[in-house]
Amino acid sequence: CLPVFDNIIEHNFEGEHLEVAGWGHFSMGTESMFGSDKLLAVSLPVQSNVFCQEKHRGQTEIFSTQMCAGGEPGKDSCSGDSGGPLMKPFSINNSTRYFLIGIVSVGPKKCGVDPLPGIFTAVTKYITWILDNVYD
Repeated sequence: CLPVFDNIIEHNFEGEHLEVAGWGHFSMGTESMFGSDKLLAVSLPVQSNVFCQEKHRGQTEIFSTQMCAGGEPGKDSCSGDSGGPLMKPFSINNSTRYFLIGIVSVGPKKCGVDPLPGIFTAVTKYITWILDNVYD
């Protein structure tokens, strides 16, 4: 689901765990040619952009339209996951709905090995543009 509700758009997810899913590589520190043959998911902690910028030590600039998650050994998105969802489950009318909070963008070269959080596009920062253009 798109994060169209104000309580989601305005929510700060720092410290919470969100789920990233994808078909990308899953072996830590390897760069095999093939991704997973099944959809995988992992729970990643959302980090502050300040913390993320410090961890990336000037290798890349973290913008206000981005967010960071991860940095725990053995848990990461990886090559082949780019463009995939970073989601938060919410209970609505006794049913769990997954809302798209981020989109996988950039991560460490050695997935799950380097203690660097991944960088995600913050969907909530673009929701107005998305809604304006989806219905055109």
